[in-house]
Amino acid sequence: MTGTTVARPETDRPPAIARETVTTTAAPRVWRGATCLAGAMLCFGAVIVASQWSDDYVTAYGTLLLSRGELAFKLHLLLFVLPGTLLLAAATAQFPTVGRRLLDAFDALGGVRRRATWAFVGALLVLLLSHGARVGVLRSAPVTDDENVYLFQAQLLTSGHLYAEGLPAPIRQAFDNQFVVNGDRRYGMYFVGHPAIMAAALKLGAIDWVGSIEAALTFLLAAALATRLYGPRTATLTGILLVLSPFFILISATAMSQPTSA
Repeated sequence: MTGTTVARPETDRPPAIARETVTTTAAPRVWRGATCLAGAMLCFGAVIVASQWSDDYVTAYGTLLLSRGELAFKLHLLLFVLPGTLLLAAATAQFPTVGRRLLDAFDALGGVRRRATWAFVGALLVLLLSHGARVGVLRSAPVTDDENVYLFQAQLLTSGHLYAEGLPAPIRQAFDNQFVVNGDRRYGMYFVGHPAIMAAALKLGAIDWVGSIEAALTFLLAAALATRLYGPRTATLTGILLVLSPFFILISATAMSQPTSA
């Protein structure tokens, strides 16, 4: 009929042309994202595989020269880890929905209630993880010469001395250590700050708890500083990363001075 308008049913589906445009635009983005992701995985995989030909990235102590493993590790950080991280970021950028969800998740960290309670829970978790690693994994044994020297200095301080009398000359050389002055007097070359804390722990019978307690205090300090400087979101993320960091947990399980320095 002339002058009659036929009503069409309402629908939320985009027109065919719009759908075709969206599909055409999304396809290259998916391919770019997949390519960047594959490149990132290859870079990270190369670091793991290359360790087999690089002495497992073992560091040589007692020398200023880089070992083969340490040199390879530094080069691989530059050649593989950095490009892999950039490729992973590029892959994420190809999918705006993923980026928005990451940002939403980061924003949600700021809404955590009872942050002080969660901070103490996180510190307790760090304390238990670190102590568990020391007793269960390291068996309370030193893994470096540094730890032996720290313990030697702590024992000297506990006895009320800063040094021990030198050993007889015929056997002195058998007890040489790169971190101990082994002459007419024997003493460690390190400052007495960390050994003093270990000496107090020896007196209390808590030598295996030194690094773990310091790690828990470091956790609280890091959370407090992050809250003051950057806000609750960054503080929550800082706590999560510290709890999940193998390096932070394991270095705190040793008798090294890094936890004390922190």
